[in-house]
Amino acid sequence: RAFCMLFALFAATWIPIFAPLVHLVPMARGFGVNQLVAATLVSALGMAGIAGRLVMGSLSDRIGRRPAIGIGIVLQILAFLGFTAAGALPGLYAASIAFGFSYGAVASLFPAIVADFFGRRQAGSLVGLLFAMSGSMAALGPLGAGFIYDRTGSYGPAWVASAALNVVALGLLAWARPPRRLELSLKEA
Repeated sequence: RAFCMLFALFAATWIPIFAPLVHLVPMARGFGVNQLVAATLVSALGMAGIAGRLVMGSLSDRIGRRPAIGIGIVLQILAFLGFTAAGALPGLYAASIAFGFSYGAVASLFPAIVADFFGRRQAGSLVGLLFAMSGSMAALGPLGAGFIYDRTGSYGPAWVASAALNVVALGLLAWARPPRRLELSLKEA
């Protein structure tokens, strides 16, 4: 049950995770931003991702994985809503930086919560399996966002759907618990 919950949690955040990386530049181009400047949005996202990994990884050691991942998911929800509201380059930069930070945080904390749930001994194989399963589902996000854009002429509904998937992930995070026998063995240790 714990593995299935983590898989559903990972999948809900990873399905939309690559949509901004694929569609951010075309979205900016649609606002009249030249291609070179539009590409800097992806650079800003990447730099913020590094900061998210460093800051939230350290913070999670103090406040716990679940609260830190929760913060990352909430920031991701806000970033997707920021993409929806953005109408020009400054809004796209703000949403890109928020998204990059949250993406970096969530991506770096998922392996840690797997180790917290199942122990370090099995963490490598379980993280590999979870990322392979949910990572392959991440291909659906850019495809879905493109489909939505082609049908509606707007990325707005795709960003709202991405935010909604992260709301689901937040609920799953609140509900997920380590396997009972691991909880008992950790308390005894």
